[in-house]
Amino acid sequence: MPEDVPGFSMKPDPMEATSVAEFIEMMRRYRRWAGDPSFRKMSLRVGTCSAAGFCEALKSDRLPTFPLLNAFVVSLGGDSDDFQRWATAWRALDGQAPGHSLLLVI
Repeated sequence: MPEDVPGFSMKPDPMEATSVAEFIEMMRRYRRWAGDPSFRKMSLRVGTCSAAGFCEALKSDRLPTFPLLNAFVVSLGGDSDDFQRWATAWRALDGQAPGHSLLLVI
């Protein structure tokens, strides 16, 4: 995936998400930024997640599973730095999910 012109990064930053709903919206925006490939094409790129799984994750009001998030980022051409940002944001929000203790970021 080609990067944006220097000084004009349009890549969505998952670290800006403060809620699960914002995180899911950031996932939708990341997919659009990556050229809006079909869920089938995304699934074929990684071979570990179904098109339906990607579709459900973007329609859900719950955090995706960590393996699905990994497949999502990889399927959109994300590199290790991208995945690290997505994983950190996921972990911060996972600590806020019902049944989990609140994760404090200092």
